[in-house]
Amino acid sequence: MTNCDGARRHVGLDRSWWWLRCSSGELDTRILLWRKAIHVLAAVEAWPLVVLPTHVVAWICIVVCLGTFVTQRRVPYASLAVVTLLPFVPSIAIGGAWVVFAVGDGFASPIGRAWGRRRFPGSRTKTWLGTIAFATTSMIALAIYLLVVGRSATDAIEVGALVSAAAAVTEAMVIWVDDDYAVTVVAGIALAVCLR
Repeated sequence: MTNCDGARRHVGLDRSWWWLRCSSGELDTRILLWRKAIHVLAAVEAWPLVVLPTHVVAWICIVVCLGTFVTQRRVPYASLAVVTLLPFVPSIAIGGAWVVFAVGDGFASPIGRAWGRRRFPGSRTKTWLGTIAFATTSMIALAIYLLVVGRSATDAIEVGALVSAAAAVTEAMVIWVDDDYAVTVVAGIALAVCLR
C-alpha cells in the first residue's frame, strides 16, 4: 500500500468498488482507511435491525440492495444476508451479525494488507494477521453489543469469542460466495444458536 505521494492518481473499478489508485497500480492507503472507517461506523446500523419491526427492516434492506445495484452496479451482500436471515433468526442475532461483519471486515483488510505476510491456507488474498484482526475486533464489538442488549459479561465474552472465530474463519476460507454475505449469515446463525 502507498499514499501515492508525488505519483499520478486515477480512479478505477476494482472488485465492484471505486478505488483511488496510483499510476503504479497501488491502492491509496488514505482511501482504503477512509472506506474501512466508514465500514466500522456502519456497526451503528445494527440498532435499527433490533428495534424496528421485521417487515420494515426487510423493506429497508431491499431498497438499499436495489438502490446500490442501480447506482453503483454492485450488490451489497451484507444487506442481502440480512434479508436472508430475517425469517429464520431473531433480530438480536441479526444485529449482532451486522456488528461482526461491519467491525471485523473493517479492520481485517487494512491490517492484513499493511502487515500480513503469511497467507491463510486456501486463500490467495487473506492473511493470518487480517484474520486475527477480524476475530479480535469483532469479538470485542460483539461482546459490547451483547452487554448493551442485556446479556451477562461471561455470556457476552464466550458467545463473542465463539461467533467471531466462526465468522473470521468463514471470511478467510469462503471462495464460493461473497465473503460479506457468508460472514453475516454464519454470524447470524451462530448467534441464534448460542443465544437460545
